Amino acid sequence: MLANNVACVFCDLNNLKKVNDNLGHKAGDKLLNDFAAMLKEHTSVDDFLGRYGGDEFLIVMYNTTPERLQAFLEKLDQYLPSDRRDLDKLSFSYGYDVSWNYTQSTLEQLFLKADERMYAHKKGFKEEIAKKEL
Repeated sequence: MLANNVACVFCDLNNLKKVNDNLGHKAGDKLLNDFAAMLKEHTSVDDFLGRYGGDEFLIVMYNTTPERLQAFLEKLDQYLPSDRRDLDKLSFSYGYDVSWNYTQSTLEQLFLKADERMYAHKKGFKEEIAKKEL
């Protein structure tokens, strides 16, 4: 069981395939590296930050507070461009869960809920783009 001070955040780059197809894999790699650098800049040395899969990243924030998590999420939101279809701008979806939402929790439980929320955010992103294209 976890202490009541752990947050798990999943992030996923949106349209990486589109970047690779339209601008080349070098541009896609740069996007991945820039995104990882931005995440690293806004996490502490006590946090775990890793690439989970192709364009997905995982952050586990230990010894954190609701205020610190909120500040982190606000920093992430600042990187969301107003026009998400601009391939030169950073666009991503994220989801999170926190141990203080539960009487008892495990990292697996937080991972699963954060991942579920990230995909819900990504679905909303895709629906927003589809409306703009109509």
